[in-house]
Amino acid sequence: MQINRIFKALGTVNSIFIPRCNDSIVILEAAKRVMEIDDRFSVYKEESDISMINRHAGERFVRVHDETLNIIKKSVEMSKLTDCTFDITMGPLVQLWGIGKKKDYIPDQKTLADTRCLVGYHDIMIDEANSSVMLAQRGQKIDLGAIAKGYAAEEVRRILKNRGIDNALINLGGNIIAMGQMNPYSQWTIGVQNPMKKTGSFFATIKLKDETAVTSGSNERYFIKDNKRYHHILDPRTGMPSQSELISVTLIGKCSTTLDALSTAVFILGMKESEKLLKRFEVEAVFIRNDGSVFLTKGLRNRFSFAEQFESSQIICAS
Repeated sequence: MQINRIFKALGTVNSIFIPRCNDSIVILEAAKRVMEIDDRFSVYKEESDISMINRHAGERFVRVHDETLNIIKKSVEMSKLTDCTFDITMGPLVQLWGIGKKKDYIPDQKTLADTRCLVGYHDIMIDEANSSVMLAQRGQKIDLGAIAKGYAAEEVRRILKNRGIDNALINLGGNIIAMGQMNPYSQWTIGVQNPMKKTGSFFATIKLKDETAVTSGSNERYFIKDNKRYHHILDPRTGMPSQSELISVTLIGKCSTTLDALSTAVFILGMKESEKLLKRFEVEAVFIRNDGSVFLTKGLRNRFSFAEQFESSQIICAS
């Protein structure tokens, strides 16, 4: 028997698949935990911890749940390690651009500069003794969208492990954890999104075992104006869509929380600038550049395969 549950939370469609299992209660428990995290972290739910922090920005500290405090602390740590390319205070800039919501809108330089003044993880004030958080300026906003799904995926893994489940495939909006193997004879095989096509179109596959995979790409939300492409991955340092040579990056490693944050930073930094980060966190990567070329780190060489319609000559193994 196998169990597969599909549900909505964290602004996306999620699935948990457990082969060779008849414990339907555990998958309900895992889905409930994801929804609990959504209730706590969502910027769209008025009574969430994050909405409360944002509502009282520049006014007062807000007491939050311990896990909210911990994920904010983790986010600040990742901001420091990634040279500010990952920053959960990007809310005002994301709202300003509204890519995917506003039609072909490009903010003027003054508006952009004024909004950038509201972005910066240094303005997150943490009172650990009272489990409280405050943003220094009015108008500032925290958005955990670039780390929450990774954290939730880790929580699902923890629940399954605690119930004695060693083999499962967790997919929270593209944040994938492959636990164990699909069956005694085969590893899990996941598809790598083709960044030039709609979600669900894969150009390659990667085999995983007890690993997590996270992709950041510019294919989902973008517009083209005056022959220039504007996408939703904004660089906190400029306030503009990232100008790295990448259109997609897929990271393979052990911790989904870390990789969720790291994928955004690596996309913004580009291949060369992110090399030290990948080595620090022992992460493998698939890079797709805007000219269509594909680069792999060496650890993926023997478990990466192109789909049939792609030629293997497109691939280059990076150091």
